[in-house]
This record gives sequence, C-alpha cells and structure tokens, in this order.
Amino acid sequence: MGSGLVYRPVAMTDTWTIPLEFMEPIPGAPVFGGVPRLEFIDGKDWLLSNDVWYRDALGNTYKMTARTIGGRPQRFVTDGGTIPPWAWPIVGHPMDDLFPAYLLHDWLWAHRPGDMTMEQTNDRLNESLRVMGCKTWRREAIMIAVYSPTARRMWRDVKPLEYHYAPCREG
Repeated sequence: MGSGLVYRPVAMTDTWTIPLEFMEPIPGAPVFGGVPRLEFIDGKDWLLSNDVWYRDALGNTYKMTARTIGGRPQRFVTDGGTIPPWAWPIVGHPMDDLFPAYLLHDWLWAHRPGDMTMEQTNDRLNESLRVMGCKTWRREAIMIAVYSPTARRMWRDVKPLEYHYAPCREG
C-alpha cells in the first residue's frame, strides 16, 4: 500500500525530510523505517544525514547508517533513482514517491551485504516497489532498466563503496 504522497523539495538547496513510516507494519511483511533527512550536496546528489532501515520479506534488515572511512564519519550519498531526465515523464522523477525504494537499491548496490548478487539487489528493489504500491507497468519498466546491459556493466565495473559516501558536515 503506497502513501499517495509525492516527495519533492521546496528548493533544491533545502534539507528535505521524507516520512517513511506510512505503512501499517504487518508481522513478517517488508517495511521501511526511519525518517530520512537529505541534504542536496552537489547539484545532483543527496547526502543521507541520518539512519533509516528496511526489513525485507525474508526478515533481513538493512540499516543505512554512517560509516567511518579514513578515521572520519561519512554518510551515504544517493541520486535517488538513476533515471535519465528523458525517462522522467515515463517512470517518474528520481526523488518522487518511490524514492525510499531507490535509496535502498543504491545502498544495497554500494554495500552488497553478504556478497549479494545483482539479481538479489534487484529483487529487493522489486519487492520494495511492490510494498510502496508501485503500479505494475512502472515497476516492470524500472526492472527492465536495472537489468539493462548498461546496469550489468556498471555492476561489474564499479567497486562497492567507490563513490557512495561523503564526509559528514561539521556541527
């Protein structure tokens, strides 16, 4: 069941808070938790400035949290869905109502917990899109994109954690 809300920042320089606790938790059902705060950092990417989580249908919980890299706290960076602008009228804007699913997919892509494969990462995306009430045609279009030859090449060539973290802001 989706929230029916469209998450759009007032201005691209604002800090943006997205409520994720819009679903009634059903024991054993996939669910998002936490309230992500995002900071627009470089003209296209967002820094997740707090912790959020997702529990999948298998009971695995993925905590999107800060890490310490090189002795400094670092936060996760996402572009939402890596959706080219020409596709926005078809599948939606990267920061729309499906943003939590895109955030999860980016985080799983970057971390590959338990040596997660591309197929398993994409399965979690598909599951989270269903949880959020994404229409079947839109979900199928997104899944075609994440299994494209370009996506497979990126999975093979981009090292996990290579570009997904940025230093936390002071104060």
